[in-house]
Amino acid sequence: MSFRASTWAAIAGLCLCTCRHAPPQSGTQIPEDARVADAYGDVIEIEQGWTDNTQQSFYNTPQGSEVLPYAWVVVLEQSASEKPFLDPANIERFRYIPRKKTASNPDGMPIGWTKSTDASGKAWFGMACAACHTGQLEYTHPQTQQKVGIRVDGAPTLADFNLMNLELVAALKATLTDQAKFDRFAKAVLKDGDSPNARSGLRGELQAQTAALNARNEINKAHLEYGFARIDAIGFIFNQTMSTLPGIPENAKPSDAPASYPFLWGTDQSDVVQWTGFAANFSGAGILVRNGGEVIGVYGKVALTQATEYESSFLIENLGYYENWVRELNSPAWPETVLPPVDQAKAAQGAKLFANACAQCHQVIPRSAAITTAYVANITPIELLGTDPTELSNMSERQYQAGIYAGKKAASIAGSEIPHPTTGLDPLINAVSGSLLKHKIESAKAFADQYATRTKLPKTSAPGYKGRPLNGIWATAPYLHNGSVPNLYEMLLPAAQRSKTFTLGSREFDPVRVGYSMEQPKTASDYTPFTLDTSIKGNWNTGHEYLTTRDGVPFTEEQRWQLVEYMKTL
Repeated sequence: MSFRASTWAAIAGLCLCTCRHAPPQSGTQIPEDARVADAYGDVIEIEQGWTDNTQQSFYNTPQGSEVLPYAWVVVLEQSASEKPFLDPANIERFRYIPRKKTASNPDGMPIGWTKSTDASGKAWFGMACAACHTGQLEYTHPQTQQKVGIRVDGAPTLADFNLMNLELVAALKATLTDQAKFDRFAKAVLKDGDSPNARSGLRGELQAQTAALNARNEINKAHLEYGFARIDAIGFIFNQTMSTLPGIPENAKPSDAPASYPFLWGTDQSDVVQWTGFAANFSGAGILVRNGGEVIGVYGKVALTQATEYESSFLIENLGYYENWVRELNSPAWPETVLPPVDQAKAAQGAKLFANACAQCHQVIPRSAAITTAYVANITPIELLGTDPTELSNMSERQYQAGIYAGKKAASIAGSEIPHPTTGLDPLINAVSGSLLKHKIESAKAFADQYATRTKLPKTSAPGYKGRPLNGIWATAPYLHNGSVPNLYEMLLPAAQRSKTFTLGSREFDPVRVGYSMEQPKTASDYTPFTLDTSIKGNWNTGHEYLTTRDGVPFTEEQRWQLVEYMKTL
């Protein structure tokens, strides 16, 4: 048995005695073209196999992220005005998805912005999967000029996580320095308990929280900006694991490998996850550990000690529920009632080209069988693929002081000892595993039902990036692992002919090239467009030039458009 397999087996051993089913999710099946009830503007749903209850659970269920006290964020003002930080226009500026207030969302939190309660009873604002993995496109009919939004569950967000974090800290700092802001904030937070002593305590706590969030922003600084639709999640997670949690400031590394948010449908069915395929998607404990690692990246807390078990903020059972919901999520079909219909003749020709040139790396799985079909992802070595290597090299080559992790077993109770120095992966496994072991009952409940059905074993391959089935690929721009190609048409061009720079931020969908529109808004906009410069390392748009058929004949321009048309049907 491999080290990774024995590691997960040891954790799983504590999890076999109890069973827990996810909360009932009967609800009403979401039909194609249904209007989103809590949306701002006219937004339609796409049928993806979920009920309304499943969707709302995915949007609202916390996973253990603790960004700020919940009572603060619902009254916090923007840095330069008295408008709420949660004002829909402000949320839309970050390109998260604002929602109207409903019974299940009484404070009108954006999709994936959640409320949880810790062991002391304190409520926290956090972020969950839906914040990063719910997409919303817009299409303006060329004749009527009517704009319709298209909600896609499990699709990449367009959001700028960094901008939101910077603006959140700016709002907190303004609350500390502007007495009138602080007075309004204190009155709203303290309510009947308002007093000079209470205000003094609140100010101290506000200073501490502001410093902590500001420090996080500082340690992740890089030479490039991510902009909309991209984030260096692995860099954030490793900095939390190796710098913040063990208290080793010098371990911080620039988070300089922005990646496009991956789409979630097909995740549970794959043998590996993440763009680099480093996370083996096998056995219950393995999935539980990789989901715990994700929580660390969005302000989850772990109290490291010399012991093998750690207190944490993880909501372990909820992580199990999330896996069940994603397992049931199907890809979005091209919505022909809103977007121009697919040219079926071109698509038929494109299907033949795809089978010859693309299907070796991107397996074709019919949408009707996607939820029940497991697949083995293709990991293409970086030397062959030729895309930007920064995410891969950062993950595998960066070295850190081991600190408190030195000499511990990677999975707390199993595996080889963590050396000094070390890469970030084994300490990450240790931090999450120790948290699971501290909460054996919750881990058992999550494992027994939500994870125990997984039996796949990890595979080994040369370091590279993952190729997966392209179901729903039309709704997942921008493309390549680092989001450096704006649309599917440009993916089929030689790298030298792809856009050297392009703008991100518009939700407007281009159904011809298939991606977000690159055009600047002609009128005053609710956002500042971000220009992605592909000449900067981390943003390179090189590689993936599989632009020949199997017999070596380059694609013609006509064949490129046939392929684009076919990929609309996946």
